[in-house]
Amino acid sequence: MGEALFYVPEQRIVHFDLKGAPPKIDYLLRMIKWIKDGGATGVLLEYEDMFPFSGKLNGISAVNRYNVSDIVNVINTCHHLGLEVIPLVQTFGHMEFILKHEKFSHLRDTSDMPESICACHEEAMDLITDYIDQVLLIVIL
Repeated sequence: MGEALFYVPEQRIVHFDLKGAPPKIDYLLRMIKWIKDGGATGVLLEYEDMFPFSGKLNGISAVNRYNVSDIVNVINTCHHLGLEVIPLVQTFGHMEFILKHEKFSHLRDTSDMPESICACHEEAMDLITDYIDQVLLIVIL
């Protein structure tokens, strides 16, 4: 019999879902190094309320959120290891971490369900743009 052939995709992205029960930064950095050693080529970072939002989005972050230097440290570590960084930014759907707050509840697609933003609301695109801008600004620092 011949050798077994295994498919190894060119891109091997690991999704880090940081909401809910996020790891401490030192543990996250160890995990990132571990996945690189295991063959990963990139990380997908899903922050949601663990991101240190400011400005209009101030107040939506969790009490135990990461700070800016934590996020920069994670991104710099990824870049140093040659890992691609892909920030996962929820838009339109899966925005309950923002829309559950009273100051943004008027933007819900359905008033009693905070999952989705009403794309027709005149403030919706400003909110989404601000969200994306804040997350991407740290990626390019």
